[in-house]
Amino acid sequence: MSPRQVLLYTNVLIAVLHSGSGASAESNFQTWLLNNRNRMVHFMSKSRLLLVVLLVCGICRGGQLVGTPNARSDGFSLDSLVNLVDISDLQICPDEGLVAFVTSRANLSERRYDTAVALVDVKSHALVTVSSNLPGASFPRWSPSGNAIAFLAPPGGTNDKAQIFRVSKNGGTPFQVTRVPNGVQQFAWRPDGSEFAFVTGDISRGDDPREPKSTGFEVGNDAFLTASSAVPMHIWTISSDGGDSTRLTSGDWSVVPGVALQIVPPLSWNPDGKFIAFTKQKTPHSGDSDKTSVNIIDVTTHEIRAVTSRTVAESYALYSPDGSAIAYTYYRAGQFWTSANDVFVATASGGTGTNVSLTVDRDIQAFSWTADSKALVIAAMDKVRARAWSVPMHGNPSHIDVGDLNLDTFQIATGTRGEFAFAASASKRPTELYFMTSTAGPPIQLTELNKAAAELALGNAEAVEWRSSDGLENNGIVTVPSGYSKTGRYPLVVLIHGGPDSASILSFDAAAQLFAAQGYIVFQPNYRGSSNMGNRYELAFVGNPEGSARDIMSGLAKVRMDWPVDSKRIAVGGWSHGGFLTVWLVGHYTEFKAAVAGAAITDWRDQLFLSDLNLQTRYYVGGLPWTGRQDDIFAKQSPITYASTIKTPILILHDSGDPRVPVTQAYKLYHELKARGVPTKFIVYPETTHHPQDPVNVRDVYSRWIEWTGEHLSADKGQ
Repeated sequence: MSPRQVLLYTNVLIAVLHSGSGASAESNFQTWLLNNRNRMVHFMSKSRLLLVVLLVCGICRGGQLVGTPNARSDGFSLDSLVNLVDISDLQICPDEGLVAFVTSRANLSERRYDTAVALVDVKSHALVTVSSNLPGASFPRWSPSGNAIAFLAPPGGTNDKAQIFRVSKNGGTPFQVTRVPNGVQQFAWRPDGSEFAFVTGDISRGDDPREPKSTGFEVGNDAFLTASSAVPMHIWTISSDGGDSTRLTSGDWSVVPGVALQIVPPLSWNPDGKFIAFTKQKTPHSGDSDKTSVNIIDVTTHEIRAVTSRTVAESYALYSPDGSAIAYTYYRAGQFWTSANDVFVATASGGTGTNVSLTVDRDIQAFSWTADSKALVIAAMDKVRARAWSVPMHGNPSHIDVGDLNLDTFQIATGTRGEFAFAASASKRPTELYFMTSTAGPPIQLTELNKAAAELALGNAEAVEWRSSDGLENNGIVTVPSGYSKTGRYPLVVLIHGGPDSASILSFDAAAQLFAAQGYIVFQPNYRGSSNMGNRYELAFVGNPEGSARDIMSGLAKVRMDWPVDSKRIAVGGWSHGGFLTVWLVGHYTEFKAAVAGAAITDWRDQLFLSDLNLQTRYYVGGLPWTGRQDDIFAKQSPITYASTIKTPILILHDSGDPRVPVTQAYKLYHELKARGVPTKFIVYPETTHHPQDPVNVRDVYSRWIEWTGEHLSADKGQ
């Protein structure tokens, strides 16, 4: 995986991240993950996760918001949620002023998210869809000449394997290029437009199909719910007119496989079409996703060579437009998932190269070359903003001025004439597509897909800063209800983002607006481990959950001092790592009258032995449990160890087949609380993801979240 594979959780809640992330970045990241599973865009995630998207689908029952009696009828509601449109995978046409992108909408009646490939004219703003009758279309890529666009879509419906389709930019019936049994994970046009390189999974080698054979398989570093052997992904080529495919790579290793919440690194051709840069993983097993390196294959000889001598934590190799250099990402010091992601530039002949993002000191989530090969555009979260920088090969990085907008930092694109396109939002303006003729600006808004939501009575959001008890500087976001008055007294909801490498920023946050519409002040703290304050800040949570908890509690004290909070009516909740910190907080502090723990890590040993990341858990905890005193350290860092002290009513939410955070951890927490008589409810969704992908279940998740919070923070209970 690598660069910031989703997701991790968070952006399971980018709001709660955000969830999210969430996803962001974060607010729309989760939506992106849910709706574009086959898209391989930019860096992994680590996650950003969900709340936002989960909320994008609903938080109500029977069309009515539930929760506090202070809900506004003109605020952010179910109707506005189901009409939100997600924007992702931006691609600027090399021929003329068009931008391709993917739209995504919740389809409750079909229990799915409908995605489509759309084109917008940068002058007229006219919008057309080119993937008609192919629900689930994603991953648009322009031909080198700009006269056609290719994309991925499942030809037989959303449950089918994705294949490559090609269509004229002027429209028409899309032509199906590939028909490979395991579907296409990603693809890239050859620079002359004659063929595609694409990635697909190997077909399992079997015996004579007429003879019955065992269904047993050898276990590797995979999730405990894995039901079949991990399949290596390899590179093939095919004519852009279809026909037979030619295999380029083979072996027990894999091009980075598309595991849960992972944004798959791309294939990148050099300008003369002789070489392809890609990310190689030592095995196809999800628990080995830190064992990645950038490589180059000679398309003629099939010879493969590594770009650097590293064998871990590299990803996302991109040739410069002139072919002289390769940019790639590397987790600083090899601290996979838990440290900042940097961008290096090496010569095309190889070598470690130069870290061009070191002085920015942020967790880089996306990058793109400029057309002249003299600079990169990079994107990352920066305190309470999501920004882009221009990074020249010789000189200092500088911010790209986009006004009060916050980028969805996974969604940026550069054009052949210096153009810059990006998806972005502001705290009271949902995500839209923007375009700049150069990185000098100004931004031009190309779409109004979420105009209706922007016209609602939304809550105001502002940044808050504070110091923790040990002096560490932190920040976060406070959102107040529409019509807020300092003379009032408001219940407070603390929404904790997941990841932990994500952050809550001043972007449009569906989760915060939904709770604000219910009459709550919403506090979204960033804490050590968040990806918005530099590498040292991001690493500071390793082996130190109580440090992150103190950050949140110090922030809560600041909010209670500066805003009119009813201190007897405070709730806390989060998803994934946000759920982990929720359970930790209620096991150590008594301020909270209600809690919601979604997909929460409660036992690091279960996380190590049973999750899809399994052994990578060592990066979070600081080692493996069977060495020295590490077993004690695993116990001390696990919220389940302190469950006997929990008195706060908790709603537990989890998917039964969650590969990222095994549901065993939720069962442990539930039975412990139930046996001691703590008010608790445990809801399991029969899905095989880290968060529900069925929008009906999504709606139920947040309906229950709001109800639980409202029940325990009602005015009479605050007396």
